[in-house]
Amino acid sequence: MSLGDTIRDLVGGRARQTPTPGSEGAASSVDSATSSPDLAALKAEARKGGKRARKVGIDEALANQQLQSAIDELYSADNWDEIGALYFETRYALTGFDGFRLSDKQRKVISSSLAMTMKTLAITDPKWIAITIFSINFGGLIAQKEMAYAKAIAEIKRDRARNGNPPPGR
Repeated sequence: MSLGDTIRDLVGGRARQTPTPGSEGAASSVDSATSSPDLAALKAEARKGGKRARKVGIDEALANQQLQSAIDELYSADNWDEIGALYFETRYALTGFDGFRLSDKQRKVISSSLAMTMKTLAITDPKWIAITIFSINFGGLIAQKEMAYAKAIAEIKRDRARNGNPPPGR
C-alpha cells in the first residue's frame, strides 16, 4: 500500500494495523470500528455539539436582546421627564412665578437630553450613574421638604395675620 493510500485510510477512518511477521492479516487493513472511533460517529457527535452551541447562542442572543430592550426603556425620555423639570417645578412652587413653568417642548428637550446624557454616562463610566441618580433624588427630596416648609410657614403667617397676631420676628 502506498503512502497516499495509508493517509487516505487514516483520514477516511481506517487504521492500518502493523502486522506481526507470519500473521494472516499482515497485508490487510483493520476496520476502525475495532481500533478507533468511527469518523461518521465523530462527525455526528460534532453536529450534536454544534446544535447545542447554536441553541446556547440563540438563548444568549435572546437574553442580550431582552437586556437591550430593558436598557432602551430605562433610558427613554419619559423616564427622565420629572427629573429634568425638577429645578423649574421647584422654583415655580417656591415663587409662584409662571416664567419657571416649562412648555411641553422644553420638557421634551430637557428629558431627551438627560436621557442621552445618562445613557452616555452608562457607557463611558457607569459608576457615576448611581452617584448622579442619588444626587438628583436627594435634591428632589430636599426641594419637596423645603416647599412643604415654606407652605407651612406661609399658612402660619396667614393664620396669625387673620387673628391679629404679628408674625414671629417682627
